[in-house]
Amino acid sequence: MSRLALHMKSNFEYFFPTVLDEVLEDVFGDSGKRAILRMCDEHYSLTPRKIAENPMSSIEGLGKLVGSGAPVITKWVATGMRSKMGIV
Repeated sequence: MSRLALHMKSNFEYFFPTVLDEVLEDVFGDSGKRAILRMCDEHYSLTPRKIAENPMSSIEGLGKLVGSGAPVITKWVATGMRSKMGIV
């Protein structure tokens, strides 16, 4: 893996969980966010690091937890990522 690719992967592994954390807190509040992250870890072994390593499975696990609200959260995560990257 090139240095640039390694740097980009490292940044994404920090960036994605940060955005997801902010979106979950915006949608569910701090205690709701913590409960969801705890359930993701307990039921699906999804820690913040694993979420960044495999975001699609993370979204699927989150979808199982929040049901029909998953598409909204997915859209908010994408919007949050675009906003943080300066893409409006």
